[in-house]
Amino acid sequence: MVGMIPGKITRGNCSALWRGIAKIWALLKENLCWSIGTRDSVNCWEDPWVPKKGPLKTRVLSTEGLATESLVKDIVTVKGTWDINTFRNQLPEDIIQKILNIPPPHSQAGPNKIFWMHTSNGKFTIKSAYQMIKGNTWNEQESKWKKVWKFPRPQRVRFFLWLVYK
Repeated sequence: MVGMIPGKITRGNCSALWRGIAKIWALLKENLCWSIGTRDSVNCWEDPWVPKKGPLKTRVLSTEGLATESLVKDIVTVKGTWDINTFRNQLPEDIIQKILNIPPPHSQAGPNKIFWMHTSNGKFTIKSAYQMIKGNTWNEQESKWKKVWKFPRPQRVRFFLWLVYK
């Protein structure tokens, strides 16, 4: 599915929301992942389908013998299990373990889906994106701002305090 998740978004004549999304698209794109279903269009090495690992081509130990056009369905045995030998020659053990925890493509699994890695249900929320972007950048100054905006006085007083602290 190379190309299904665009590499970048152009910011021509569009809304402020779309310009904002385009500005941080690279960061958002890194946190999208394919959930493997029945379709045969997810590229094993180019598309992100192992959560929090990105495209597997960035994790290979050696590119010798790497069939970059392989689809995820091609790395499944006739019995319906992962062909671990293909991975053992190319990937570190921690990634192989993650792959083993992913159910292989199955005829009753439904279509492939894109999911957001920062929510338990896979659905994107502004809150989860904010928390992901913010990460561990907590600043003790923030508690000061919370106190200002939660101060039990009229809005004009809180605004004045904000100006003073600013």
